[in-house]
This record gives sequence, C-alpha cells and structure tokens, in this order.
Amino acid sequence: MTGADLKVEFNRAIDAVAPGFLDDEISGFLTQAQLIMVKNLLGTNDATYLLAPLIHSTQLSMVPVSGSKYVDSIVYRTTLLPEILKVITDSVSTSVVDSITNNKLLFRCDVLSYENIAKYLKTQTNNPYLVRPVAFIGDNINSIYEDVLVVFTEELLSSLENYDTVSLYIDYIRYPRAIDVTDDVTDIELPKFADEIVNIAVKAALASLYMIQGIAGGGGAQQSIQNE
Repeated sequence: MTGADLKVEFNRAIDAVAPGFLDDEISGFLTQAQLIMVKNLLGTNDATYLLAPLIHSTQLSMVPVSGSKYVDSIVYRTTLLPEILKVITDSVSTSVVDSITNNKLLFRCDVLSYENIAKYLKTQTNNPYLVRPVAFIGDNINSIYEDVLVVFTEELLSSLENYDTVSLYIDYIRYPRAIDVTDDVTDIELPKFADEIVNIAVKAALASLYMIQGIAGGGGAQQSIQNE
C-alpha cells in the first residue's frame, strides 16, 4: 500500500462531496491523520505490537549536569533524537564505565516524570536511597521534549573510582514517515491501518472546508448584524 494508493482511496471517498484537493494537500491530510492514529494507539496495551515498524533502539552518550540545583547529586543528561515520539519506559537502562580500570556497571533504570525529581536529589535535608538509577523523562506524547536526566548515588557507583563514561540505552517509538501521494513505489509504514488513516484524513479535509465556509459565512452574518 503506497501513498499513491491512499490518494485513490481518499479521492474515492471525498470526490462526490469536495473534489479538487491538490497532491500536497492530500499528502498533508494523510500524514497528519497517520500521526493522530499513532498517538491514539500509544495509549493502548498493544502499542508496541501494533506500532512495531516504528520501534527502534539507540545508545546515547551522557554528560554530567552542573549547577546549584544538582551540586550534591550525581546527575547525567542526554539529548534525545528529534525523531523520538515516545520512549518505551521499561526498556531504559544505563551503563557506567571507569575509563582507567575499564570496569563497567549496567543498570536498569526506574523512570519517572520531571515533577518528581526533587525527591531524588541529595541536599542537606534529603539523602535518597536508590536501589537503581532513576531516569526522568518529560511529557513525550503531547509535547516535544529533548532531555533525559539520570540520577545516581555514590552507593550505586561505589565500585568505580572514575565514572566518566556514561551511556543511556532506550527503545523508542519514532514519528512515522510522511506520506507522499506521488510515490507509487514505497509502501507506507503502517499499511494495516490504511483505511483508518484515509477516514481520518477525509474528515480533516471536509472540516477544513467547513471551517473556511464558516469563516466566510460568519463574516457575512456579522456584517449584516452591524448594518442593522
């Protein structure tokens, strides 16, 4: 099922009501519809199965975080890839390597939202005990986020003299590739949802027309009211 195939289905559904959409417009409606569908699936128990073509793994280097807020804590940061839509939280792990001895520690991370980070930072009045490192990830469904922070304790890293090489390992669901209706060769990434993508796109296209007509009609009505 290619983008060109989706265009045929889109036109078949909409031509009787509102023919004449350009290829770029149809591509835009289908691409946005695909993203809406993917975000809807993220909240289901079968998300990793249904969105398997979009799941990837990566290793990211981390750097220590400085600043008064973190002065007493061992905190590392990394910037996520722009293509990441959602991190699969039960896959998050980190490795810490002593570059002198080459000793390596590998941890599975607990994952929490940023609003809880203060509880896990060491201060004069707070000395948290961690069974494993804690990773803090922003809202990764409804907004764009860039950073992940991982908090360690001295106890977790006590077997290393130098913990200067830290990496984060994650599995994630990426944004789907844009749909191009002029492409009659490349299959879309989620062909099993082709009908749903087209249905969402058709509704969006019709809604855009009604909105334009409503604005035009509303302007006229407002003018009539003012004239009265």
